[in-house]
Amino acid sequence: MGKKLLIVAMLAGTVAVFAWNHGPPKRSNAGVGGGSVYRLYGIDGVSGDLVRYDFDDEELSTVGTVTSGGTVLTGIQGAAYIPGHTNIIGFWTDPSDSQSKVVYINTNSAAASIVGDPLGAGTITGATAVQPDGGGHHQIYAVQSGNGVDFDIDDGEVTPSESYAVRVTALGAAITYGGQYDEPVIARITVDGQVFEPFGPWGLPLNADVNDDENPRHVVLPGTFDADTDISVSGRNWIKKLLQNGDRNSEWQIRREVHSEIDTNRVIILRNGDPVPNYVGFLNQASIVDFVIDYVDTVSNTMVLSETQAIYLFELGSSLSSSAADFQDLVVLVTLAKDPADLSGDFDSPASEVSGSISVNPNNSPQNEFTLVTNDGAVITRDDLHQNTNVNGDGVFFSGGAQKVYFKPKGNGSQNSLMVDGSAYTFQNSDAYTITGLYMPVIVYNDHIHTNGKAMGKWHVRFYDGYGTVVQGEVSVPAGPTDEAGSAANLIRVDHKTGAVEEIMALGSAYESLAGLTETTFLGAAGGDLYLINTLTQTEVVVGSLPQLSVTSLDHAGASLMGYSTANQSVFEVSEVTGALVGSATGIGVADLGSVIFKEVVGEGFVGYD
Repeated sequence: MGKKLLIVAMLAGTVAVFAWNHGPPKRSNAGVGGGSVYRLYGIDGVSGDLVRYDFDDEELSTVGTVTSGGTVLTGIQGAAYIPGHTNIIGFWTDPSDSQSKVVYINTNSAAASIVGDPLGAGTITGATAVQPDGGGHHQIYAVQSGNGVDFDIDDGEVTPSESYAVRVTALGAAITYGGQYDEPVIARITVDGQVFEPFGPWGLPLNADVNDDENPRHVVLPGTFDADTDISVSGRNWIKKLLQNGDRNSEWQIRREVHSEIDTNRVIILRNGDPVPNYVGFLNQASIVDFVIDYVDTVSNTMVLSETQAIYLFELGSSLSSSAADFQDLVVLVTLAKDPADLSGDFDSPASEVSGSISVNPNNSPQNEFTLVTNDGAVITRDDLHQNTNVNGDGVFFSGGAQKVYFKPKGNGSQNSLMVDGSAYTFQNSDAYTITGLYMPVIVYNDHIHTNGKAMGKWHVRFYDGYGTVVQGEVSVPAGPTDEAGSAANLIRVDHKTGAVEEIMALGSAYESLAGLTETTFLGAAGGDLYLINTLTQTEVVVGSLPQLSVTSLDHAGASLMGYSTANQSVFEVSEVTGALVGSATGIGVADLGSVIFKEVVGEGFVGYD
């Protein structure tokens, strides 16, 4: 028999399992002896039916309805399969308590058994079985939707698709009266028809002003709100009354009032991936990017927000056709979660501006480690920087964005050539430091190049006006510019016998499928893209675009990464490096299946039964 390949995967809506000889599944009548026959099993997410497709007969049939204790288990979106087992390991969200639960599903009868303790709230959207690098029992990893909430943006309003809690953050404001004085600015939010004044009364300009130097300021609104209800934000600015000095609230009058759901041309709502609007701050005021810099990829000039966040930009002052229109008169961040408790916590101040260079000491001593994690999740270590490293003519080894730089300064004294918020930062050369941030532009270079183009001198890291946080010692790469409350999902490890859950990392996307590379690296599909998930560096990086729309299943067949598309019921190989199609797709022609599992048949029995 040829080399056996096994794929384990899962998908929203329908789940199934498969295995094949080298090459895609194909019709074969040699079920006993030389050849192999394959049967596909899938769980319809709507009806709960376990269906079987026989490649030998090209016949689709229903094994039965996935049922446990008289309850039909509909809505299963994620499943995994351990080689040699009879059961599919499914994950079902119990509507009675909204808890995800492990379910063993018998491929002969569709009989199901709920196993172990509940996994907690949050639907499992993808799962995979990974054998530890050192051997031993397979481990089950899964993507569980987090405490974030999906939403749409339409006509100046954010509309979540499920019940939600809200945190409002004033990121800042900048508007003056002809450059003479700052105009007070007030923010108000309307959620599900209820009006909130999180930063002070709507009618008291001096008490509720957010046009000051005390931002960001955060308020978690009380309670939760129903799904499909709208969130809008309003802004109001004030000017002094004639001949008044503005010392009292009564000495001010409203200049303009803007409501995001009404005055939609005066409000821009940004979400993850949107380009940063190109408006210059009027009268040398801060521009939009200055207020949202902690949420910007400065290389691509796009927003880097959690999938559960939106930023409202207001133009309160001028005519929209005027050059004075700069859309930073009020800047408000809205963060969603499932529960108000998920939105509390320690809110860090914005990252510091970091510029200048530092000499580093990447030698073989553990005390002199060096680690740089790029925007793309690649890792540069001391092993990459040595005397014979190839560099360009300027001595540059790397130029680009970094999320983390961990280093020990070179020498025995101290260095102060790196500027943090405009002041020299003193690094003691006896200590190690970490600078973390989002998209910090850096270069790693050597100051002495041999005639053969190899490094010979000292190594340096130069920062170019990026934003980061400097700490002594080593810390993890930040998960993003926000706190964990906005995480769309979590990667978890599940003991499928007991239901015990270990959270591995917060994820920015609720991946529809998961394929294991190692115990610490995974590939996931989301939004038509292939992502590399690294639990060591805590990063999620786009590898490339997948070749088919609705790629709802991924996993490895031997050394090959395989994908399955519900759009055309096809199986195909994709590149781990680029996400591109390898070879040609093979049509399966099985309706309504998403994630797929195949089991090998020899004669009339299955291989590897318990």
